[in-house]
Amino acid sequence: MSKDKITISRRSFYVLVSSLILLIVLTPIGVYWYAQRSDMHASWDVLSSYGEEFFIHTSDVAYQMRGNFGPWGDNTSRFYGGLEIADAEIVLSDIRSIDQPHKSQLYGIIMGLYAFRSSSGTFCGKPSDCPANVTDLQRAYFSTSLESLAFKVYNAYNNYRNYTSSISGVGPPFWYSGPAPPDERDLQDAYTIAVGLHS
Repeated sequence: MSKDKITISRRSFYVLVSSLILLIVLTPIGVYWYAQRSDMHASWDVLSSYGEEFFIHTSDVAYQMRGNFGPWGDNTSRFYGGLEIADAEIVLSDIRSIDQPHKSQLYGIIMGLYAFRSSSGTFCGKPSDCPANVTDLQRAYFSTSLESLAFKVYNAYNNYRNYTSSISGVGPPFWYSGPAPPDERDLQDAYTIAVGLHS
């Protein structure tokens, strides 16, 4: 039996070798790009979820202070309102650990909330030991400010017009390549509101 010789032209050989070299070079670059992109979008997803969690804690207190869920003046509602604000501070600390470029702004918001919670007279350390209640005018101001703060932080990490998906608490789709969260203007507004809560 005779075996046919397999021949390949010099040009085809060079094209094949060049393609192989290109594949060897591009594969690690592609894997690196994919890993970086996956990490970036995973952190955006987490920030989006934290932004939603902060909104829930803070807006709940704003609605409670407005009397939407019952009377605010009783010691129990003021105690649980304080716990909600403390939980919101913890969520902001979690955001701060991921969003390193904005850690000083986030720290300012955390400290603003802490000062508000501990020195405004609005909240109690324990239900049996509440300081004098705030006035209706103060309560209305605090409620409106907390609601604005909740929306600002939420929108900073979930601004659908700019970069996120249409599902609440989920970051942008994988192929998105526009501006990265957070929205600088909303985050700065949140900082201003938080500082104003205890001034």
